[in-house]
Amino acid sequence: MEGALAFYGPGDNDWSAGQVNLPVAEGGWFATAPQSRAQFQIGPDTVDLDASTQLNFATLRNAFMQAAVTQGRISLDLRQRPTHSETDEVDVARGGVWLDRPGIYDIDSGDADRPTRITVFEGRAHFVGAGVDRTIRKGEQLAVSGSDTLTAELHPASPDAFDEWCRRHEPRQPRIAERVSPAMTGVDDLAAYGAWNNVPQYGAVWFPQAVPADWAPYRDGHWVWIEPWGWNWVDHEPWGFAPFHYGRWIRLGYRWAWVPGEYVPEPVYAPALVAYIPPPAIEAVVSFDDPDAGPPIGWFPLAPGEVYWPTYTRDPGYFRNVNVTSVSVTKITNITAVIVNQPAAGPPPQVAQQAFANRGAATVVPARTFIGSAPVAAAAVKVAPAVLQKASVAVAPPSAIAAPVAAAAAKAPAAAPKTNAPAAPAPATGMPGAVAKATPANPPAAPVFSKLAPAPRVSETATAAKTPAPEPIHPPPGAQANRPPIAQPEKSAPPLAATAPVPPSAKTSEAPGSAAPAAVPPTAAGGKPPNAPDFSHLAPTKLPAKAPAVVAPPKHPSAPAAADREQPAPGNPVGRAAVPTPATTPGPPNVGHLAPEHAGPRAAPPAPGPGAAAGTAPQPPAVSPHRPTPQEPSAAVSHEKAAPEASRAAEQRAIEDQAKQHAAQEAQQRAAAQAAQQHAAQEAQQRATAQAAQQHAAQEAQQRATAQAAQQHAAQEAQQRAAAQAAQQRAAQEAQQRAAAQAAQQHAAQEAQQRAAAQAVQQHGAKQAQHAEPACGQPGLPACPK
Repeated sequence: MEGALAFYGPGDNDWSAGQVNLPVAEGGWFATAPQSRAQFQIGPDTVDLDASTQLNFATLRNAFMQAAVTQGRISLDLRQRPTHSETDEVDVARGGVWLDRPGIYDIDSGDADRPTRITVFEGRAHFVGAGVDRTIRKGEQLAVSGSDTLTAELHPASPDAFDEWCRRHEPRQPRIAERVSPAMTGVDDLAAYGAWNNVPQYGAVWFPQAVPADWAPYRDGHWVWIEPWGWNWVDHEPWGFAPFHYGRWIRLGYRWAWVPGEYVPEPVYAPALVAYIPPPAIEAVVSFDDPDAGPPIGWFPLAPGEVYWPTYTRDPGYFRNVNVTSVSVTKITNITAVIVNQPAAGPPPQVAQQAFANRGAATVVPARTFIGSAPVAAAAVKVAPAVLQKASVAVAPPSAIAAPVAAAAAKAPAAAPKTNAPAAPAPATGMPGAVAKATPANPPAAPVFSKLAPAPRVSETATAAKTPAPEPIHPPPGAQANRPPIAQPEKSAPPLAATAPVPPSAKTSEAPGSAAPAAVPPTAAGGKPPNAPDFSHLAPTKLPAKAPAVVAPPKHPSAPAAADREQPAPGNPVGRAAVPTPATTPGPPNVGHLAPEHAGPRAAPPAPGPGAAAGTAPQPPAVSPHRPTPQEPSAAVSHEKAAPEASRAAEQRAIEDQAKQHAAQEAQQRAAAQAAQQHAAQEAQQRATAQAAQQHAAQEAQQRATAQAAQQHAAQEAQQRAAAQAAQQRAAQEAQQRAAAQAAQQHAAQEAQQRAAAQAVQQHGAKQAQHAEPACGQPGLPACPK
């Protein structure tokens, strides 16, 4: 995040300042100031906002996202979404943009005087609006102009300064694929702020660096109320998202270690993986000078193997998926069977009576600090670990922070819709559909930054009756009439008239087992911000490039088993996991005048009747953060429970004895941890020695193989040389034979010549004889001599 960012969530009455690590839920509005930019992260995907941009997340699901850009410009770097069967949708004033594959997209909403520009650097997009139906491919930019009648032109895509900024701030892909899924939001920040190591008992663990000696998980941050989960932890460290919404924490020696657990492709977001220490367990030893501070509230991180109990849903599939990385399958199966058979029951003994290994590291603050979203570290009080180790534990938020406020939000509509009490839990037939807020027909006014709260303010109320999310839309050519309503800035084309059909929403309830009494939640203020932000009085925020600005967690669990998806919830793709539909969770209470809570249930506040008029929600009194001074062991009894001096002395001795025992236990634990570290070091040395031996053997094998290959090559060369010599010999023999044949031919020719010469001589002699001697034996000649 660079500069100023304004946030307006469901149920809020005004804009507030956005912060790093703020979870983003459906229905949230965000606005950047001039010369400001921000980045949202959803697993490996990012959505970047340019200066003077307003963005609304209408739907955030497993494989489908619908957003509205009412003004300004956004860039989307989609690496895993959308899936092959879904499309992401971005609505602008002149129409809708559908993104049907992963890629890099740049969408400028434009205005009445500037065209809307859809740029595709990677992937493919489809634009539909007012007679224009065009596909934008890789390397193209579509410019759409006009109002009542639109014109569209294709141009080559070319990046500018905003695109370069987005590429520079892309999340780094960590080389830990074998440890943690890249779909876990925020995991890419850990390598820069800590170190990974392998521990035999837990596998891959991460150790944070540069934290104070008294640091503990879930201590440096604040709590915010975000639908549909309720209380969410927002950590103040730049790396503080993934370790506080996934996995578990364990103390190894003198250091805290985050254990992501077993690898799963799609980790499931949790608002805070903690258990609570209710006021009756610690208010005898903790008191505050301010009578309006409220009772003490404590919490601590869950350890590996400990079950997280969600209070906002009883869906068995979600319970299994949110715990599967850190809890054994056998334990999950047993608890899931209890949930299926008794969906309205509280947490079973396997959950409520766990060991809670990190109980001694609990953080304790006044209730007003908790529900007022104030920084926790400044208000935390120190409680002896021996006291915390024996304190009772609740897996649901105590009633002091879970009771709803029976009042309407400020500036609520005069005719507030009726609200009903929480219904029975939805049957376990699959993952319930997420309750989505439809994109408003008109954009919100810009936030007034001069009046912004310095941090995201907790919603004073729960959201009112919500509109189910529309089905994901796959627009065929010319399907303009089937697209949902889009946000419209002033001086722009009118919205399309037809909307997608809205399926009925399944009834859900607040998770049973919570200590909060049932009450009628008030009507929330409208679904859009009421005014415009004034950025001139908001201090800009400059953060390292490697820290994401605002993180959007994947709201969905991974796909449930076949038995859990026989009847998919309305509005969800068949066979795909969706966000669990929680109960209409009540908003946070006002504890401005809340007295310290003692043992026993709290009386439920009177609930307004159906159709009660909306009023102004009470606000907690504004106080300066301070660190209350805890009572010494000798003054461990509250002012309401005075005891004799002898009783206080006995309690002091008992606490001192417990502290000594705890110190001895810690010494034993440190010794055991050191022994475990030494054993781990020995095992590491043995593994290193074995690896070195294996490497040496491999090198020798390679050398032998190289020698054998050289020998084979030499033999082949020798064979080739022998073959060449044999060929040469054969050629010489053939040459000799040819020479002998030629000599024989020449000798025969000479003999023939000699015979011809002899014959010629004979013939010549005969002729001479005929001429020398007379003839005889002829008629008239004498007879030849006998």
